[in-house]
Amino acid sequence: MNKTTTKKNCGRDDGLDKQAGIVIEVAVVLFGIPDVAHACTYLMGLIYAMELSYPEKLKYTFLELEDVNNKMPTKVHYLNVRLHS
Repeated sequence: MNKTTTKKNCGRDDGLDKQAGIVIEVAVVLFGIPDVAHACTYLMGLIYAMELSYPEKLKYTFLELEDVNNKMPTKVHYLNVRLHS
């Protein structure tokens, strides 16, 4: 299974070519994500919700991101959630 974030350029001048998207296998699952940081967060959420495994080449990267998130102090986590909602 191949999971990746990608940028899609349709040759249009409507600003969509600067937005990130998520492709799982050959299907575009999400598109129109404003940046790669949000795409990474959405990808982690999709992997968790769909009970998928991490991509083999990025397994340790995702495990480290997960570990950093779990070690975040409660106040910082609360502020982070408030900022992104």
